[in-house]
Amino acid sequence: MLPRIRPERASDVDAIARITRLAFDQTRGEEGEMIARIRASADFIPELSLVACWTTFRWATF
Repeated sequence: MLPRIRPERASDVDAIARITRLAFDQTRGEEGEMIARIRASADFIPELSLVACWTTFRWATF
């Protein structure tokens, strides 16, 4: 099954942070901080922030 690509929603932010921490657990957490700085930037373009969703995937499993 292919994922559905859609714009990021405010409700996605916590799940993205969890996935980022899991993906980069061997680092100092700078990736999550970088994502937060990008979102807070005046140059941030929300329409270009996308997420991939699978209908059978549940964030709560993390």
